Amino acid sequence: MTYSGPPAEAKMKYITIPDAIDIFNIDGVRMNDAHSPEQGATLSFETFVKARLIDARFGADMAAVVAAVEIKKRLKDANGLLVLEEEHWLRLKAATEFPSRESPYHAEVSHNLVPFMRAICNASDTAPSATP
Repeated sequence: MTYSGPPAEAKMKYITIPDAIDIFNIDGVRMNDAHSPEQGATLSFETFVKARLIDARFGADMAAVVAAVEIKKRLKDANGLLVLEEEHWLRLKAATEFPSRESPYHAEVSHNLVPFMRAICNASDTAPSATP
């Protein structure tokens, strides 16, 4: 059996994807990228969400695993807007608000993540209207 997408009556949530963020330590000093020390560290929304998808709650049961797979797929296909089934969004929101002990935020840099956290937790029930 394969997942064929949301049922026609599924309620959807809409997340406007924020820009990548620069990473600063708690004292406001720009962190260096571990792979390119000469560059300042940045984090994309996609990378943030993928880090939430390895939270233990996404391995708790089959529905959670399916949600993780679907979120990852939709994230890859997103073009400035991540559209999720409400059921899947609720899992992502929970992993964002209350990460498991196995996947906590790093205290030195977690303050940088607030724009991503808010984007997820404040997802809209309606799609943004297109502007001409």
